[in-house]
Amino acid sequence: MSLDWDVPGLRGLAVNGRVIHTSAQYVYDINTFKLPSWTRLDLGARYAAEIGGKPVVFRASVDNVFDRNYWQGVFFNGSITLGEPRTFRLSASIDF
Repeated sequence: MSLDWDVPGLRGLAVNGRVIHTSAQYVYDINTFKLPSWTRLDLGARYAAEIGGKPVVFRASVDNVFDRNYWQGVFFNGSITLGEPRTFRLSASIDF
């Protein structure tokens, strides 16, 4: 589930959040090993402005806010993927 909200009274500012939930998964076809379910919270914000007559968007986000350890997924060959730790991102984009 995701939410993106333009902050009233602060033109150009928006905040967002996302909750990802994956239920328990079996690793092998014979169902001998089961990974637990997991839930992850991601948060972010963006600010749109104009600099030098050019539109600019600044973004900041934090994935896996609570730094939870989890197994992200299972592949057809029985291998599993470790979920990413807490991750911070900053970016800016400009149209020219």
